[in-house]
Amino acid sequence: MAEDILGLADEILRKWAHALASRSFYPSSHPTVRPAELELLKALQGAHAMDGPLAIAVLEDRLLHRNDALPSAASSGGPIQKALRISYVDRVTFEPNVTVEELSAFLDSMVASARGTGLLSETTHVRLEFMIKADERDGVLARSTNLVKEVHEALAKGETIDYSRLAEIVG
Repeated sequence: MAEDILGLADEILRKWAHALASRSFYPSSHPTVRPAELELLKALQGAHAMDGPLAIAVLEDRLLHRNDALPSAASSGGPIQKALRISYVDRVTFEPNVTVEELSAFLDSMVASARGTGLLSETTHVRLEFMIKADERDGVLARSTNLVKEVHEALAKGETIDYSRLAEIVG
């Protein structure tokens, strides 16, 4: 049973990465976006039927389910880890009854966070746990969002980036 749920969590990670890539590269109306979100939802529903809520944690350079590293994290998890770390999230829990609309909103917030145009936000059935206390989070996230936005703008203009400032958000 434990190996089955770990395999399913790893499959969910791959489908999550695919859905995130679809949301990153295409508008929500593109024909590849909704099917990727539905595949993620289907995999989550399978996990929920087998084991209830599914939590994925970020620990340094690994993504974990329970205490087990997800094998696909090295090949598929990079964009997910980046979006979660920028927002100081150390655990995402996908609860039963999550809808495709909630997944879509969550993926949109991941894209916005990675681009520095918004903050990662939870939904009713996609819950976030943060590495820092709530009273510190707003200021830190605002600084992180502004810094990410500055980096994106500098890259778009072909400017040189002062990577020493990135230590503010990646430690």
